[in-house]
Amino acid sequence: MPDPVAGAPLLETACAFRPRILAERERIENGRRLPHDLAQELAAAGFFRIFVPEAYGGLDLEPMAALEVYEELARADASVAWCVWNGNTHWTTIQLAPEVAGAIHADPHVIIANSTRASGKAEVVDSGYRVTGRWALVSGCQLAAWMILLCTVHEDGKPRPLRSRRLRTDSCFARPRPARSSTPGRSAGCAVPAAMTWRCAIFLCQVPTRRRRRTRSCCQARAIGCH
Repeated sequence: MPDPVAGAPLLETACAFRPRILAERERIENGRRLPHDLAQELAAAGFFRIFVPEAYGGLDLEPMAALEVYEELARADASVAWCVWNGNTHWTTIQLAPEVAGAIHADPHVIIANSTRASGKAEVVDSGYRVTGRWALVSGCQLAAWMILLCTVHEDGKPRPLRSRRLRTDSCFARPRPARSSTPGRSAGCAVPAAMTWRCAIFLCQVPTRRRRRTRSCCQARAIGCH
């Protein structure tokens, strides 16, 4: 169970990062992305493992503790805080098969980007899903080892509805390959580093049979031919 005071060490680390981030503000603004070396330092310090369960090497912090960390990073640079926040969307971790979650988080420095816009298409096939699409505002996509991409599920060429008649959406994990991206955007008057449109020609998302009917998110994905 998350410890209410467990976020104190990371908050202290965020305070210590302030001079480092301030020194990079011009490079962040001009490049419209987090510099790779800064992102790796943030990852090594644990900023991308805030909500990852302890079982997978994460910090498993409570939401209020996380907010304090984001606020401290934002005092130095809002874009850094934005990308760290967006890289901590691990609500899908507990829905994954343990061996898959373990593989994704085996590298303690892993960075995961995500898009919660259901602009992709997941066509049901025998092994799981065949995914295509274009996702906007995928902050951190140029730094990510994995992506979580939200898709509308299709079957026999048509969207698959839920019992509530709403369209079913699933989150699909993919290992990105070199991607075509649009120009980074701006949000609330400031540059959003790597908030780019990411396109995928095709990848297969494998869903184990024992979980296929109940899971709301894909259990495994491997990118093949994404560009």
